[in-house]
Amino acid sequence: MNGFNGTNFSSVSSVSAAKSALRGLLATGLAACLPTVVSSSPAAYAAALPILAAALADPEFHGRALGLHLEGPFIHPVGSTLGSPLGSPAGSPVGSPRKRGKAGMPRNRQS
Repeated sequence: MNGFNGTNFSSVSSVSAAKSALRGLLATGLAACLPTVVSSSPAAYAAALPILAAALADPEFHGRALGLHLEGPFIHPVGSTLGSPLGSPAGSPVGSPRKRGKAGMPRNRQS
């Protein structure tokens, strides 16, 4: 889920707003949800992720908010659906991706 009732998880401004959106989603009858942050700039991730992590740490959401889904942030260097590259995984706080083959797929390790 990208958000609920006017709150976008990619640009959420406070822990209380994140919790309110999660409560609203779960009140619709969902058994659980996976808040999503869409492909965004590194600054947007740096702003939204700590807020969402703090909201998900509340015991109220344990077993119902199952973690975070990040779309990106690393897009093929030629560009993205946003019209430009979003960045390189080098030095990323999210970790290093596996080595990729020509098409961006994991390399086949069979000999």
